[in-house]
Amino acid sequence: MARESEKEEEHSRELEEKIEDLTRELSGLINAAGTKGRDELRDYAVSLLQGETETTVVEEPPPAREMAPSPFNPLALSIPFFLIGAFLLLLFPSVGIFLLGFAVILALWGGLSVLLFKRH
Repeated sequence: MARESEKEEEHSRELEEKIEDLTRELSGLINAAGTKGRDELRDYAVSLLQGETETTVVEEPPPAREMAPSPFNPLALSIPFFLIGAFLLLLFPSVGIFLLGFAVILALWGGLSVLLFKRH
């Protein structure tokens, strides 16, 4: 354990020395540009450094399931059909009966899908 920490410290020191050398070289180049372009070059160097050292976190997609979940449940869709069908039953009985029947079919389908295909 002691050797590993010594190796890490030595590696860290080497990195710090390299960074200091590169900083001296970069500051010499920026200072050689003159007073007019110095601020712009400094800002440019900082933005390049920030862009190159930013860490990006890549989100992994969730593991694929055997059966993909349904985007909607027909049981929930049956509620508006039932309400619209009940209203239209008074105005247009044939359309209202059709929509009520469709709502019942959707409710049965949704209820059975919840009971038979439970999500994990």
